[in-house]
Amino acid sequence: MKFPKERYRFIYVPEVGKTVAVSSYAGKPVSAYAKCDPKDTYDKEAGEELAAARCNVKVAKKRMSRAKKELAAAQEEMIRAISKFNKMSSYNDDASRRLYQAKLELIEIEDKLA
Repeated sequence: MKFPKERYRFIYVPEVGKTVAVSSYAGKPVSAYAKCDPKDTYDKEAGEELAAARCNVKVAKKRMSRAKKELAAAQEEMIRAISKFNKMSSYNDDASRRLYQAKLELIEIEDKLA
């Protein structure tokens, strides 16, 4: 997935054949660079494309890391919720049985007294 060049700020150092692409993730700067071989001619467009692609990979890795952490946290919450649901379901079944038994006992006592 290519992002528009407007997403990046570029820093050029043509003397050493270097282009730096700077973007951000979660409000923090992320940068990557492209540097051409000293034997090659500096190409601004190629440097931008390569630096931006490398920067994009760094951002994607950060997103993946965060996604894994968030997924693990959500899974822990789900496990706790399922555990609580099972406990409350058991509690509800027990309460229902006890209510039924209490009503039966009340009917028996009322029948004896009638």
